[in-house]
Amino acid sequence: ICSIVFFSVSFAEKLLNFHASPPLDSCTYEGIDSGSQPSKLSLYFDFLLATCTDISFDEYLSSHYRNYTNDLIKQSEIFLWNQLNGKTKFTCGILPNSCHFQYIDTQWPYLNKYNIHSQREDIQWSSIQHSIIDNKQIQTQNLSIINSIVYNECNLGENISIHNSIVGNRVTLGDNCCILSVDFSKEDFHLTLPSDVIIQRIILSLQRTSDTSNNQLDVYTMIGIHDDVNRVFTDKNFTILNMSWNQFQRQTGIDIWDLWPDLQNDPEKRTLANAHFYPVLHFNNISSLNDDLLWLFNPSNELRQQWKSSWRLSLNDILIRADLYKEIIRRQDLFHRISRLKILDLLFLHGSKQKVDDSYLALLKQTIADGHSKEILDAFDRACLTNYNKLQTLSCLFSAIANTLAELAGGDRAGVRSGPYLNREWQYALSMFEEGKYLLSIQHLIKQRQLWMDRSDLLIRAARHYDGKLGLF
Repeated sequence: ICSIVFFSVSFAEKLLNFHASPPLDSCTYEGIDSGSQPSKLSLYFDFLLATCTDISFDEYLSSHYRNYTNDLIKQSEIFLWNQLNGKTKFTCGILPNSCHFQYIDTQWPYLNKYNIHSQREDIQWSSIQHSIIDNKQIQTQNLSIINSIVYNECNLGENISIHNSIVGNRVTLGDNCCILSVDFSKEDFHLTLPSDVIIQRIILSLQRTSDTSNNQLDVYTMIGIHDDVNRVFTDKNFTILNMSWNQFQRQTGIDIWDLWPDLQNDPEKRTLANAHFYPVLHFNNISSLNDDLLWLFNPSNELRQQWKSSWRLSLNDILIRADLYKEIIRRQDLFHRISRLKILDLLFLHGSKQKVDDSYLALLKQTIADGHSKEILDAFDRACLTNYNKLQTLSCLFSAIANTLAELAGGDRAGVRSGPYLNREWQYALSMFEEGKYLLSIQHLIKQRQLWMDRSDLLIRAARHYDGKLGLF
């Protein structure tokens, strides 16, 4: 058995306290280093089973999940029963018909009715999480947008999923479309994605032997939502991009030897997962989603020949060569880019209403804790230079810079935030501001701040000088 189990803080603390209590200390290094015999217990059948209400003590002890037992294990089980049974309340649920991989489908049965979490009244559900929707009122139904940026002039169909992606203005997504880790913000032509497909961008590492190698390729994969990538070619229900093989072959001009050059005589071994379907390198141009895969829905001889002459990999090959570390870094970078945009949006909103609000502080602290302080300060600086003549907005930005510097200095541990702010090295910026030369003042503030970033005491003093400028507004 394996799955994620969510514990409350109080129950997690209770479990942690057990590690020093005999006989459970024999499960940890403390007991073993003290001379105890090693003991192995199950989270499910020893800990969680002891919390259940519809099981007796004898049934608990006679659990047959293990092939062996000894006095130490029995003592541990008695201890857990006495500590947990009747004293802990759990809410559990199991998906029907056991657990298995579920392909995305428009009629996904577990989406609402059988989702145990959807029945909880203590959770507020939102279909849009940590995303920027650029001044657009989303009208589409059944959407899911996570860690993404969606521009206001794109067109979205129904039942859309957008995860870790950027969707630009010149993009149209068909119904039942799912896109993962793509960036469609730089397209110089209108890009239309068909309905009922899943499109993902995956980073490939070309040199697996070197951890420091920067060589990588982005490759796009596309499958239909009704495709089963492991279904064999000889199965009558085999589909590729939601089409039967005969329909796909007629439409695209792609043959069996194009996709399975090493399995021409073994049709029972052919699957969509091992088909050499996805172009990675071309001899004469750069790989792109439109030229590599979308042409399959609107075929042309030129793009067909380009596809056939390309170096292609199968889905299995791509997954083996996927660089998960770089993929996580890319998603984190997008996460923090969105955080910066959200922080700036809040500051501009507060500036336009001529008031200061600290609702952005949680995002700001998370950004700094994750090591992106330079990026957020650069974003604040650019915003200051752009809005140098909007004093209310500038006031909010100066306050945010001061908060960033104070947080870098150690937050509440860095010392008193208030204090003198008339250091001679900062006086030029102050005088320029008093004379109404705001742009020159901001430029000098940025230059001077770079010299005060090395120590926590300098950071807090720099924060005071930004705070001091707020009095001028």
